[in-house]
Amino acid sequence: MTNAREILTELRRSQIIPDAYTRWETYRDSVTEHIISQSPAGSRIAVFGAGRSADLDLAVMSGYFENIALFDRDIEAMDEALQHYGLSGSSRIQIYQSDFTGIDDADYYEYINLITGELSRMKYDFNPEDIVPAAIGELDRIYANAHTYTPDFGEDRFDVAVALGVHSQLNNMPAWIWTALLELVRAQNIKVPIRVAAENDAITSRFNKAVLRAAHGRVIIGCERSSFDTIGAVEGALQGMNDIRKRAREGELNLVSSRTLTWPFSDRKSYQMEILTADVL
Repeated sequence: MTNAREILTELRRSQIIPDAYTRWETYRDSVTEHIISQSPAGSRIAVFGAGRSADLDLAVMSGYFENIALFDRDIEAMDEALQHYGLSGSSRIQIYQSDFTGIDDADYYEYINLITGELSRMKYDFNPEDIVPAAIGELDRIYANAHTYTPDFGEDRFDVAVALGVHSQLNNMPAWIWTALLELVRAQNIKVPIRVAAENDAITSRFNKAVLRAAHGRVIIGCERSSFDTIGAVEGALQGMNDIRKRAREGELNLVSSRTLTWPFSDRKSYQMEILTADVL
Protein backbone atom coordinates (compact mmCIF):
# COMPACT_ATOMS: atom_id res chain seq x y z
CA MET A 1 0.00 0.00 0.00
CA THR A 2 1.12 3.56 -0.68
CA ASN A 3 3.22 5.01 2.14
CA ALA A 4 1.84 7.47 4.68
CA ARG A 5 3.60 10.53 3.27
CA GLU A 6 2.20 9.90 -0.21
CA ILE A 7 -1.31 9.33 1.15
CA LEU A 8 -1.27 12.56 3.15
CA THR A 9 0.15 14.51 0.22
CA GLU A 10 -2.52 13.16 -2.12
CA LEU A 11 -5.34 13.95 0.29
CA ARG A 12 -4.09 17.52 0.65
CA ARG A 13 -3.71 17.83 -3.10
CA SER A 14 -7.32 16.76 -3.54
CA GLN A 15 -8.38 19.74 -1.40
CA ILE A 16 -7.18 22.18 -4.04
CA ILE A 17 -9.97 23.64 -6.19
CA PRO A 18 -8.18 24.02 -9.55
CA ASP A 19 -10.40 26.82 -10.89
CA ALA A 20 -10.90 28.65 -7.59
CA TYR A 21 -9.42 31.97 -8.72
CA THR A 22 -11.95 32.04 -11.57
CA ARG A 23 -14.90 30.35 -9.90
CA TRP A 24 -14.75 32.49 -6.76
CA GLU A 25 -14.27 35.87 -8.48
CA THR A 26 -17.62 37.39 -7.48
CA TYR A 27 -17.42 35.91 -4.00
CA ARG A 28 -13.81 37.13 -3.62
CA ASP A 29 -14.79 40.65 -4.65
CA SER A 30 -17.62 40.68 -2.09
CA VAL A 31 -15.46 39.34 0.73
CA THR A 32 -12.61 41.73 -0.01
CA GLU A 33 -14.96 44.70 -0.20
CA HIS A 34 -16.58 43.68 3.08
CA ILE A 35 -13.28 43.34 4.92
CA ILE A 36 -12.11 46.73 3.68
CA SER A 37 -15.42 48.31 4.69
CA GLN A 38 -14.97 46.94 8.23
CA SER A 39 -11.31 47.99 8.62
CA PRO A 40 -9.56 51.34 9.15
CA ALA A 41 -7.50 52.53 6.19
CA GLY A 42 -3.77 52.09 6.69
CA SER A 43 -4.18 49.47 9.40
CA ARG A 44 -2.21 46.27 9.92
CA ILE A 45 -4.13 43.11 9.06
CA ALA A 46 -3.46 39.42 9.64
CA VAL A 47 -5.09 36.68 7.56
CA PHE A 48 -5.15 33.25 9.21
CA GLY A 49 -5.45 30.24 6.95
CA ALA A 50 -4.49 32.39 3.97
CA GLY A 51 -3.48 29.50 1.71
CA ARG A 52 -3.75 30.45 -1.96
CA SER A 53 -6.05 33.36 -1.05
CA ALA A 54 -8.52 32.63 -3.82
CA ASP A 55 -11.21 34.12 -1.55
CA LEU A 56 -9.33 37.39 -0.89
CA ASP A 57 -7.93 39.86 -3.41
CA LEU A 58 -4.52 40.53 -1.91
CA ALA A 59 -3.70 43.05 -4.62
CA VAL A 60 -6.67 45.23 -3.68
CA MET A 61 -5.98 44.76 0.02
CA SER A 62 -2.31 45.74 -0.37
CA GLY A 63 -3.44 49.12 -1.64
CA TYR A 64 -5.61 49.71 1.42
CA PHE A 65 -3.71 48.21 4.35
CA GLU A 66 -0.33 49.36 5.58
CA ASN A 67 0.79 45.79 6.19
CA ILE A 68 -0.60 42.30 5.54
CA ALA A 69 0.58 39.21 7.45
CA LEU A 70 -0.43 35.83 6.04
CA PHE A 71 -0.47 32.72 8.25
CA ASP A 72 -0.89 29.15 7.04
CA ARG A 73 0.56 25.65 7.35
CA ASP A 74 1.30 25.59 3.62
CA ILE A 75 4.02 28.09 2.78
CA GLU A 76 4.03 27.05 -0.89
CA ALA A 77 0.35 27.95 -1.17
CA MET A 78 1.03 31.42 0.24
CA ASP A 79 3.92 31.88 -2.18
CA GLU A 80 1.55 30.91 -4.99
CA ALA A 81 -0.93 33.52 -3.78
CA LEU A 82 1.69 36.26 -3.87
CA GLN A 83 2.72 35.23 -7.37
CA HIS A 84 -0.90 35.19 -8.55
CA TYR A 85 -1.54 38.72 -7.30
CA GLY A 86 1.80 40.07 -8.47
CA LEU A 87 3.00 40.69 -4.92
CA SER A 88 6.11 38.52 -4.70
CA GLY A 89 8.80 40.51 -2.93
CA SER A 90 6.37 43.14 -1.66
CA SER A 91 7.63 44.76 1.54
CA ARG A 92 4.04 45.23 2.70
CA ILE A 93 3.27 41.53 2.92
CA GLN A 94 4.86 38.86 5.13
CA ILE A 95 4.12 35.15 5.21
CA TYR A 96 4.40 32.92 8.27
CA GLN A 97 4.28 29.14 8.26
CA SER A 98 2.15 28.31 11.29
CA ASP A 99 0.76 25.34 13.17
CA PHE A 100 -2.83 26.02 14.22
CA THR A 101 -3.55 22.77 16.12
CA GLY A 102 -0.43 21.13 17.53
CA ILE A 103 -1.01 18.10 15.29
CA ASP A 104 1.88 17.63 12.88
CA ASP A 105 2.57 15.42 9.89
CA ALA A 106 4.41 12.87 12.04
CA ASP A 107 1.15 12.33 13.96
CA TYR A 108 -0.76 11.80 10.73
CA TYR A 109 1.87 9.38 9.42
CA GLU A 110 1.57 7.20 12.54
CA TYR A 111 -2.22 7.28 12.32
CA ILE A 112 -2.16 6.37 8.61
CA ASN A 113 0.38 3.60 9.16
CA LEU A 114 -1.78 2.10 11.90
CA ILE A 115 -4.85 1.97 9.66
CA THR A 116 -3.06 0.76 6.53
CA GLY A 117 -1.21 -1.85 8.57
CA GLU A 118 -4.50 -3.26 9.80
CA LEU A 119 -5.95 -3.19 6.30
CA SER A 120 -2.98 -5.16 5.00
CA ARG A 121 -3.06 -7.61 7.89
CA MET A 122 -6.77 -8.39 7.63
CA LYS A 123 -6.98 -8.28 3.83
CA TYR A 124 -10.14 -10.09 2.75
CA ASP A 125 -11.36 -10.71 6.28
CA PHE A 126 -11.59 -7.01 7.07
CA ASN A 127 -14.17 -5.58 9.45
CA PRO A 128 -13.73 -1.88 10.29
CA GLU A 129 -15.10 -2.50 13.77
CA ASP A 130 -11.99 -4.55 14.49
CA ILE A 131 -9.65 -1.59 14.09
CA VAL A 132 -11.83 1.14 15.58
CA PRO A 133 -10.34 0.74 19.10
CA ALA A 134 -6.77 1.03 17.80
CA ALA A 135 -7.60 4.03 15.61
CA ILE A 136 -9.38 5.81 18.44
CA GLY A 137 -6.51 4.96 20.79
CA GLU A 138 -4.06 6.61 18.40
CA LEU A 139 -6.33 9.65 18.13
CA ASP A 140 -6.52 9.84 21.93
CA ARG A 141 -2.73 10.03 22.01
CA ILE A 142 -2.61 12.70 19.29
CA TYR A 143 -5.30 14.83 20.91
CA ALA A 144 -3.80 14.49 24.39
CA ASN A 145 -0.61 16.07 23.05
CA ALA A 146 -2.58 18.74 21.19
CA HIS A 147 -4.43 19.71 24.38
CA THR A 148 -1.21 21.23 25.71
CA TYR A 149 -0.68 23.31 22.56
CA THR A 150 -1.94 26.83 21.92
CA PRO A 151 -1.02 28.63 18.70
CA ASP A 152 1.10 31.73 19.20
CA PHE A 153 0.65 34.50 16.65
CA GLY A 154 2.01 37.17 18.97
CA GLU A 155 0.15 39.66 21.15
CA ASP A 156 -1.48 42.93 20.06
CA ARG A 157 0.35 42.80 16.74
CA PHE A 158 -2.51 43.59 14.40
CA ASP A 159 -5.33 46.09 14.07
CA VAL A 160 -7.49 43.57 12.22
CA ALA A 161 -7.44 39.76 12.23
CA VAL A 162 -9.29 37.71 9.60
CA ALA A 163 -10.06 33.98 9.50
CA LEU A 164 -12.32 32.76 6.70
CA GLY A 165 -13.27 29.13 6.18
CA VAL A 166 -10.51 28.00 8.55
CA HIS A 167 -12.38 26.45 11.47
CA SER A 168 -13.88 23.62 9.39
CA GLN A 169 -10.36 22.69 8.25
CA LEU A 170 -8.59 22.66 11.61
CA ASN A 171 -9.56 19.11 12.57
CA ASN A 172 -10.95 17.59 9.39
CA MET A 173 -7.94 15.50 8.36
CA PRO A 174 -8.23 12.53 10.80
CA ALA A 175 -11.81 11.76 9.77
CA TRP A 176 -10.95 12.28 6.13
CA ILE A 177 -7.99 9.88 6.34
CA TRP A 178 -10.18 7.24 7.98
CA THR A 179 -12.98 7.58 5.44
CA ALA A 180 -10.66 7.63 2.43
CA LEU A 181 -8.73 4.53 3.53
CA LEU A 182 -11.88 2.58 4.31
CA GLU A 183 -13.25 3.47 0.88
CA LEU A 184 -10.34 1.53 -0.62
CA VAL A 185 -11.90 -1.64 0.76
CA ARG A 186 -15.48 -0.44 0.26
CA ALA A 187 -16.13 -0.11 3.96
CA GLN A 188 -17.65 2.58 6.18
CA ASN A 189 -17.68 3.31 9.88
CA ILE A 190 -18.75 6.49 11.68
CA LYS A 191 -17.24 5.83 15.11
CA VAL A 192 -13.86 7.40 14.32
CA PRO A 193 -15.38 10.54 12.72
CA ILE A 194 -17.55 10.90 15.83
CA ARG A 195 -14.43 10.73 18.00
CA VAL A 196 -12.75 13.34 15.81
CA ALA A 197 -15.76 15.68 15.99
CA ALA A 198 -15.66 15.54 19.78
CA GLU A 199 -12.43 17.57 19.67
CA ASN A 200 -13.81 20.44 17.60
CA ASP A 201 -14.89 22.58 20.55
CA ALA A 202 -11.45 22.51 22.14
CA ILE A 203 -9.46 22.94 18.93
CA THR A 204 -11.51 25.83 17.58
CA SER A 205 -11.50 27.54 20.98
CA ARG A 206 -7.72 27.39 21.25
CA PHE A 207 -7.38 28.77 17.74
CA ASN A 208 -9.83 31.61 18.41
CA LYS A 209 -8.02 32.49 21.63
CA ALA A 210 -4.73 32.87 19.75
CA VAL A 211 -6.32 34.96 16.99
CA LEU A 212 -7.95 37.31 19.49
CA ARG A 213 -4.71 37.62 21.43
CA ALA A 214 -2.91 38.70 18.26
CA ALA A 215 -5.42 41.45 17.47
CA HIS A 216 -5.90 44.51 19.64
CA GLY A 217 -8.69 45.91 17.47
CA ARG A 218 -11.10 44.07 15.23
CA VAL A 219 -11.63 40.45 14.20
CA ILE A 220 -13.52 39.22 11.17
CA ILE A 221 -14.46 35.55 11.35
CA GLY A 222 -16.16 33.71 8.49
CA CYS A 223 -17.51 30.16 8.79
CA GLU A 224 -19.63 27.87 6.68
CA ARG A 225 -23.07 28.07 8.24
CA SER A 226 -24.53 25.41 5.96
CA SER A 227 -24.03 23.59 2.68
CA PHE A 228 -26.72 23.62 0.03
CA ASP A 229 -26.38 19.89 -0.68
CA THR A 230 -26.29 18.49 2.85
CA ILE A 231 -28.41 18.71 5.98
CA GLY A 232 -26.96 19.98 9.22
CA ALA A 233 -24.14 22.21 10.36
CA VAL A 234 -20.56 22.08 9.09
CA GLU A 235 -18.33 20.50 11.74
CA GLY A 236 -15.63 22.81 13.06
CA ALA A 237 -17.36 25.84 11.57
CA LEU A 238 -20.30 25.40 13.96
CA GLN A 239 -18.07 25.12 17.01
CA GLY A 240 -15.88 28.01 15.87
CA MET A 241 -18.82 30.38 15.56
CA ASN A 242 -20.38 29.14 18.81
CA ASP A 243 -17.11 29.94 20.58
CA ILE A 244 -17.01 33.48 19.13
CA ARG A 245 -20.58 34.12 20.26
CA LYS A 246 -19.81 32.69 23.69
CA ARG A 247 -16.86 35.05 24.03
CA ALA A 248 -19.15 37.93 23.07
CA ARG A 249 -21.68 36.94 25.74
CA GLU A 250 -18.90 36.80 28.31
CA GLY A 251 -17.70 40.31 27.46
CA GLU A 252 -14.51 39.40 25.60
CA LEU A 253 -15.87 40.69 22.30
CA ASN A 254 -18.40 43.21 21.06
CA LEU A 255 -20.23 41.89 17.99
CA VAL A 256 -20.48 44.65 15.39
CA SER A 257 -22.09 43.06 12.35
CA SER A 258 -23.05 39.82 10.62
CA ARG A 259 -23.23 39.19 6.90
CA THR A 260 -24.05 36.09 4.89
CA LEU A 261 -22.60 35.37 1.45
CA THR A 262 -22.91 32.43 -0.91
CA TRP A 263 -19.57 30.73 -1.47
CA PRO A 264 -19.59 28.78 -4.79
CA PHE A 265 -17.01 26.33 -3.49
CA SER A 266 -16.96 23.87 -6.38
CA ASP A 267 -19.16 22.61 -9.21
CA ARG A 268 -20.75 20.22 -6.69
CA LYS A 269 -20.94 22.27 -3.51
CA SER A 270 -21.83 25.78 -2.32
CA TYR A 271 -21.88 27.15 1.21
CA GLN A 272 -23.71 29.86 3.07
CA MET A 273 -20.86 31.76 4.69
CA GLU A 274 -21.60 33.78 7.79
CA ILE A 275 -19.06 36.54 8.43
CA LEU A 276 -19.01 38.06 11.91
CA THR A 277 -17.21 41.31 12.71
CA ALA A 278 -16.34 41.96 16.35
CA ASP A 279 -14.17 44.29 18.38
CA VAL A 280 -11.79 42.85 20.95
CA LEU A 281 -12.50 44.36 24.35
